[in-house]
Amino acid sequence: FIESVLDAARIYNIKVFFGLFPLGDPSLLTDLDLYESEQDSELKNRIKNALRATEKQARDLFDQHGKKEAFSGWILSSPSRCIEQNKKFSSPLAKFLKELDGRKAVMLSLFPETKDCSGKENQEITLKKLATQFSTVVYQDGLATGMFYQEFDGNFSPHYDLRDCNKLDCRQQRLKQLAVVFEKIRRAHTNTSIGFRVEVQGWRRGGPCKNGLECPAEA
Repeated sequence: FIESVLDAARIYNIKVFFGLFPLGDPSLLTDLDLYESEQDSELKNRIKNALRATEKQARDLFDQHGKKEAFSGWILSSPSRCIEQNKKFSSPLAKFLKELDGRKAVMLSLFPETKDCSGKENQEITLKKLATQFSTVVYQDGLATGMFYQEFDGNFSPHYDLRDCNKLDCRQQRLKQLAVVFEKIRRAHTNTSIGFRVEVQGWRRGGPCKNGLECPAEA
């Protein structure tokens, strides 16, 4: 299947980026936000194991498809709101990918309000440091649905309960915020060498279905 996608992409002059996520530990990056101790042995082992598994997956993909013309690089998905925590996984993985082939772009996916939660750096300084490893930051927003962190009333907090969110029409609320959010992102990138793009993903979960079961998510 991947071969077919890459061949079709070449014909239509489309660039393909392989997405990577902590293999075997999908909640790792979200959990990183919750750990206070950087010396936590369980956390260190989780990072180590996820890195080993993800690096193996990346090498396998590269060995099989690395010479394909349409294969242009990687995108590291990172559902985490604290960049200094996120880098514990994304930075060593980016280094590994650059060693595989330094010509391939490595992009980092972040939430729009991801920041240095320690308060030691402003967003521009953080971005300048990221530019040494990543070519582009892809900001992804879930419009207040799904397991995404969103900013309401100026504070970071998990999204409202899904059913309450439907009543409050959180998606419309979030859409109204995005113009301000994206303008902050534009300004932060102005004096840096790292590019950016934004993606908006609209999801809906309607609460209990008629049969009493939870309705599946719909894009």
